Amino acid sequence: MSAPVKPTRSAVWRQETSVHGLPQVILGSLVPSGDTKRQEPGAWKVLGLLHTLSGLIGVINGLVPGSVRTDGFRWVYIACVAASFVIAGLMFVRRRAGHLMVLVIINLSFVLYIFISISSSQPRISASPLLMMFPILAAAWYLKGTALVPPVVLVTLGIWLAIRGQDLSPVQTVIQVGVRVGILVTVMLVIAFLVRRIRGLLEVASQHAQIDPLTALYNRRGMLDRAPALFAGAAMTGDRVAAILLDLDHFKKVNDNHGHDVGDAVLRRVAATLSTRTRRTDLIIRTGGEELLVLAPVRTVRQAAEGAERLRQEIVTSCARQFPELAVTVSAGVSSMEARILVDPEAELGELVREADQALYLAKTGGRNQVREFAGSAAGAA
Repeated sequence: MSAPVKPTRSAVWRQETSVHGLPQVILGSLVPSGDTKRQEPGAWKVLGLLHTLSGLIGVINGLVPGSVRTDGFRWVYIACVAASFVIAGLMFVRRRAGHLMVLVIINLSFVLYIFISISSSQPRISASPLLMMFPILAAAWYLKGTALVPPVVLVTLGIWLAIRGQDLSPVQTVIQVGVRVGILVTVMLVIAFLVRRIRGLLEVASQHAQIDPLTALYNRRGMLDRAPALFAGAAMTGDRVAAILLDLDHFKKVNDNHGHDVGDAVLRRVAATLSTRTRRTDLIIRTGGEELLVLAPVRTVRQAAEGAERLRQEIVTSCARQFPELAVTVSAGVSSMEARILVDPEAELGELVREADQALYLAKTGGRNQVREFAGSAAGAA
């Protein structure tokens, strides 16, 4: 006898839903992992203070007699100082900064330093390379990978301009530039490494806070964090979002008669079945106890109900193979809504789940081991 063919991850949704993967594939190829539209929390404060401080230092240096060249470059110096205040004002007015803006402004900070160095009559004093420490810290905090290459190049150029004119041989100049660049770049790379490590640890901690330890499914917190993206993606394709609420029938008897270890094993089996029979874009959540929730983009209400029925059958079959003595069954309630951008995820998801819970109640009181739809879903889709 040939071995049975294992269903694919999207088997329960049939082929009509294969289009759901298309937007994600296209966007994934067009938008880099470091999304330039991503907002950098707090960056506007850092950049605003950085350029306010730079502008004030520039004003103080400009008031020192003989610190600025008296030729046409004096106006270049004034323009650079004014630009620092303009950038600071822009940050404090906008009160937000995307990743692309942060990248541009940090590199612009180094460019302004270079022009100030050129405009200074004594760049070693009035344009000390230590002044680049401020944008270096910002670069280390907000940039990563190849985005750090332009700052390194600009730091090297800025230091060379700052020590130009000194009575040094070419070899001494190279050594002086190399030492200063080495110190500043090392500081930048070390801080960047530490920032990546800290952010990585925080991300891991955040993920653990969103995962149910028993089933490795998302918990309610994970649902609230991930659902807005699912709804936004479904809204782009004009789909609905279905909520399938599943509850294991008479699960208390399993725990009472066979022990909690067996009950936990059943829950893990059900979670594994759902994970392999749904798409990667779907969300599977353990809402509590023996109750699990699937949020999935669908074309129609009927498709949601049919998918829920197939999930129910898969769970019953899977548990029958592993726990033949338990006769595990599951009831499910289905509701759906037009996908849209979630303004209040907790309230809007709460309403959708409450409707699925009402349908689940009908499945329980109607004999269990069946799927029921929320009546309002069909009416809303009509």
